[in-house]
Amino acid sequence: MKYLFLIGIILTVSGCQVTRPPAPSYKEKEQAGVQRKPEPREILAGSLSFDVTTGRIKYTLPEDALVRIRVGLKDGGPLLRHVVDWELRKAGEHTESWDKKDASGQITFGSGNNFMIIIACRPLNAREHWNNSLGIKGLRKSPEFQMTLPSARTYTKDGLPVVSGIAPLRIFLEKEDQQWLAETRYELGLYVDYVFLMEEEEGVNPFTYDLDTRKLNDGPHTLTANIVGYDGEVGTRSILISVKNQ
Repeated sequence: MKYLFLIGIILTVSGCQVTRPPAPSYKEKEQAGVQRKPEPREILAGSLSFDVTTGRIKYTLPEDALVRIRVGLKDGGPLLRHVVDWELRKAGEHTESWDKKDASGQITFGSGNNFMIIIACRPLNAREHWNNSLGIKGLRKSPEFQMTLPSARTYTKDGLPVVSGIAPLRIFLEKEDQQWLAETRYELGLYVDYVFLMEEEEGVNPFTYDLDTRKLNDGPHTLTANIVGYDGEVGTRSILISVKNQ
């Protein structure tokens, strides 16, 4: 199945929609001898707005909360950036600034992109609740990973790796995220120029995908990978490449 990374509260200036991360079944908890707990409640942010020109995201919290704000592309596009990643915000009005760049600061997303802002807010004790719940590892910082192109031997004057033919793309998790992602399991999705290319429903580390650059025009392209944990955490990374098959 083609997954969506939009997990949490998906907000637009006209309203919001609430979805929840998967919780362990009562039977699973009973078998493990764990007392059943209610899910931590959602905190709904209000007065939501996003200025696509300046990258400012404004919202209001009814109480102190742990907040996560993600930026992605609509219509099945990838997650692009974490603006806030489970950070404490006090009750009241807030403005978060996004420079419209990816996490590395190397890729700038133009104002014409079809952005979507995803915000999730939890009470301050939610982290303790999730960490003590059976099978739930939520409220973690988003996982980190690296992408490399081992076959690239030359680079453009701008430092982009030059690839041709079948170019293996290697993706590997950072050490601190390997164990918990293996325990909770995850999917991996790959995009070229923000268009869905493929997914691996059972993520493995390291992962190698043979990118067929012969299907791409010569010149620069953006590769974006999303790692989506089954508990709701999402990692993202984008790199620029230069295709040269002629």
